[in-house]
Amino acid sequence: MRVLTIIAWAGWGALLLALLVALIMASTERHHAPEVSRGMGPLVVGVLLAALLCAGALLYWFGARQWKAGVILLAILFWWPGLLMTARTVVLAYKNWRWEREAASEASLQNADPATAERGASRDD
Repeated sequence: MRVLTIIAWAGWGALLLALLVALIMASTERHHAPEVSRGMGPLVVGVLLAALLCAGALLYWFGARQWKAGVILLAILFWWPGLLMTARTVVLAYKNWRWEREAASEASLQNADPATAERGASRDD
């Protein structure tokens, strides 16, 4: 139970760090869109920070009560965004590798000269 609680708190800390960085970025970026006010980004991040603080309090309560199901649920919820970002990066890298491999294969087929291939075969005889 102790390791699971540490894993959940690490996920909570990673989300807290990401939201603090997002708050700084939203507060310092230039205003471009006339439809949205300048304080809308920090407001949304502030609401998410408040929700994360409530989730942290809930995690503390679940840990104090030794309620394993609650700690597992919160650990999954805290690590889910990181899992999705990592999975997206891996999938895009695999697709890019596959596309590059197919493009290289097509390029090698286009560059192959049939006359050169026939002359090479006749020299071997």
